[in-house]
Amino acid sequence: MHEEYAIKISSISADIPESNIAPILCAGVTMWSPLINHGCMEGKKKVIGIVGIGGLGTMGIKLARSMGHTVVAFTRSKDKESTCLKKGAHEVCITSDPESTAQ
Repeated sequence: MHEEYAIKISSISADIPESNIAPILCAGVTMWSPLINHGCMEGKKKVIGIVGIGGLGTMGIKLARSMGHTVVAFTRSKDKESTCLKKGAHEVCITSDPESTAQ
């Protein structure tokens, strides 16, 4: 790996266990890049849709919300609705529910 793409884990924070840092570096970067590339740090607030609520999706919800945007989560599973709201989604669309997608 080229040194420009490496980060020393101990430089992030001594208070965060190493096992908690890996998801930030993987899912965090994976979701951070499209948010940045689509102007989410340019000041104008947006409505951000996050499709698929797994590891990446939950990270995307948290990042977009922390940037001050309105976040709509899209998931097939009604069981994930409370997780989406806890992670910061303003709305949840259950794509397997015709009533939820009619809005």
